[in-house]
Amino acid sequence: MGQKKPRDLVDYARWISGGLCLAAGIAKAFPQVEDVAATLELMAAANAANLLGPLSAFIVAHVALVTTLVGLALGLTGLAFLTNRYLVVACLIQLVLFSCFVTFLFSAIPAILLVDAPFFAVTLLVLWRALAAPRAHSHPSLIKE
Repeated sequence: MGQKKPRDLVDYARWISGGLCLAAGIAKAFPQVEDVAATLELMAAANAANLLGPLSAFIVAHVALVTTLVGLALGLTGLAFLTNRYLVVACLIQLVLFSCFVTFLFSAIPAILLVDAPFFAVTLLVLWRALAAPRAHSHPSLIKE
């Protein structure tokens, strides 16, 4: 019989992060829970005078599309974290998402850095583990007696 790997801090962090990302992805569909349009308006106003101004204006002009894409990306990557599947792809998508959130929203909402930093850190840990080469002693069929 296969031996189950003991769970550790990275597994628990992945589950918590996955659950929160799934919830955040679902919340994007409900303006009563999270008013994405209002947040993007703040972002566009704060970025109007900097290099991100034109792209911020484009994002605000296409708020429904952006909300749908971000909601799907957060929800699906959260689901991947919860099910422990497609982790490398999910991590790469999350790293791009969180980087964009911080880049675009920081001037309007500086606290975004504090909110997204733990998610970014967990994503890096999960990616590191997913890409790590399996150790010979961790797989029962490779143990020599």
